[in-house]
Amino acid sequence: MIPSTDSKSCTLAHNLPDYHILVVTETVETHNLVKQACERLNDQKLTCLWAASVEDAGPILRNQPDITLIFLNVTLHNNQVSPGVIKQIRSAAQNQSVQIILSISQADAATVEKIVQEAEIDSVIGSSNLTVERLALDLTVALHNYQQQMMLEAEDKALREREAIQKQHIDTLKQRVRENTQFKATLEATSDFVGVADPTGRVFYVNEVGRKITGFEPEEDITKTIIADYHPEEANRLLREEAFPTIHEKGYWSGEVALLTPNRDPIITSQVIIAQKTEDGEVEFFATIARDITNYKRLQASLQEQEKFLQLIVDNIPQFIVWKDCNLTFLGANQNFVRVNGLTSPQEVIGKTGNELLWKKETVDFFYIMDKKVI
Repeated sequence: MIPSTDSKSCTLAHNLPDYHILVVTETVETHNLVKQACERLNDQKLTCLWAASVEDAGPILRNQPDITLIFLNVTLHNNQVSPGVIKQIRSAAQNQSVQIILSISQADAATVEKIVQEAEIDSVIGSSNLTVERLALDLTVALHNYQQQMMLEAEDKALREREAIQKQHIDTLKQRVRENTQFKATLEATSDFVGVADPTGRVFYVNEVGRKITGFEPEEDITKTIIADYHPEEANRLLREEAFPTIHEKGYWSGEVALLTPNRDPIITSQVIIAQKTEDGEVEFFATIARDITNYKRLQASLQEQEKFLQLIVDNIPQFIVWKDCNLTFLGANQNFVRVNGLTSPQEVIGKTGNELLWKKETVDFFYIMDKKVI
């Protein structure tokens, strides 16, 4: 008998999102293993939904829009599950970023490899290796990857939207400068730094927001300033050596550039610079829009800290843990594995194979066979 679809395994986590996991299995034993693994994740809030078959999973996926992870426990004999079927499962999910962990039995390595490559499986566990410890680790990694992916996708979407807005502002800027109509009103309405300079780099316009960012008073004469006055030396070097050569060649440039604040501390901005040219190709003026991306950079730093924290967890597990790609090349390892192989850092393992770790031939052959079985 399979648990009903409203079965739950939850722990308290007031500041974290509620993750929904769909477990597709026909055995109570597997259900109990997943439940125990979920209970070990005391830093996540999990809601487990259950389906007894692939067919039963379809309606649940269509009706539950925020399923984060699918644990699919199947046998592959008689073509019960194929890449096409798993693709149907993924397409049925309203959340297209859903992570899929596949637990398999009775399948040769070639079949498994085909499914992994064609169906975009995030993790594979052999049924013989299905333990609470292994499940807890795979669930932790999958949820971490999902959270990272969501944060990066959200920020990437925001950056793309900002870039579109910046380009729109630049187009507006070009038209207003030429026509000299409603120019200042348009630029003053934006929340970004906007500046215009002549071909020599002499600044003749900075909007009100830009003046606040850089410490100039509303009525202060900025025509005595040049572009270099608004940036630290490292940013000016970037503008000289990369940005302006590109602008003269292509007409525009975009990148991350530091702006100086009133206390001379730099902030990082996402900046677009364009050159307005005459019909003869001569530069009339340079115009720029820059947006403060300090929070985005902090998010990047936070994600890096999360990766370090995950590595710390893996390093403190007493077992030897490694992960490889489909070519059996090491992608990472924990500290115990590194130490037993006479190395000092997990970075030394990345990109190597068993042959490069000075293993005996029989050891290399043994792990090759075992890895192929897993794949």
